[in-house]
Amino acid sequence: MPTEQAGKYEIEYEAVALPDNAGWAAYVAILTASDNPAHMKSVVARKRVAVEEIFADEASALAAALHIGQSLLQEP
Repeated sequence: MPTEQAGKYEIEYEAVALPDNAGWAAYVAILTASDNPAHMKSVVARKRVAVEEIFADEASALAAALHIGQSLLQEP
């Protein structure tokens, strides 16, 4: 699963193939450091994003997941 650092946060994002070759779905989770250095604390639990959209390829789903993850961190 690809990750990207955004300040004190880590964005995990992934593309998941839908059954029967129906396309790709985008998923994202946001983590931050916890008191235990061996573990990360979930800020946003792994969830499907852009639920209404089915992506034609893995790259498009990954790009959308990362963009949405970054947007979630921008919200006040």
